[in-house]
Amino acid sequence: MVRFGPYVFHGVIDCGRLMDIVSREVDAAKAKSREDALRVLKDIKAAHADWLEGHHLSGRALRRAGTPFRFAYDDLEQWLSQTRPTKLTQAGFVYIVGIEGDPTAVKIGFACRVADRISALQTSSHHCLKVLVAIKATRAREKELHRKFAADRIRGERFRRSEGIDNFIAEHATTA
Repeated sequence: MVRFGPYVFHGVIDCGRLMDIVSREVDAAKAKSREDALRVLKDIKAAHADWLEGHHLSGRALRRAGTPFRFAYDDLEQWLSQTRPTKLTQAGFVYIVGIEGDPTAVKIGFACRVADRISALQTSSHHCLKVLVAIKATRAREKELHRKFAADRIRGERFRRSEGIDNFIAEHATTA
């Protein structure tokens, strides 16, 4: 029995068959999700390293060394690089936070974890902050809101609380 990462073979190894198996696994992972593709890449790296065990290669030399896993390795790395979420398409939450008892200004921001972000903001503020709205969105949506309420901008992500902002808060308050 021979083992290469998660791949186990009994008897003689048919490199062409092994390449087909790995290629099908890569295609299935790419069709399913980035997380699945990352898991498969990890398995392929382990198999690739096992194949070359004893050659004392690492880093770039290990990646370029010829094995039945090399093409799948390169294909998956390239696909993951091309499908990496950009900063504007990253999923998270657009939030509007205000100062408790002060209806004059709000901050419109983006965070992957709103509670962590508000905690960080609270640390640097002597006012008690309150999340008025938090909606699932992307950074692009945050930028869109910044443009929409540009006339109310005080500075950066801080805005005067206008009728438009109050309407937005009222419309989305149920998702907070």
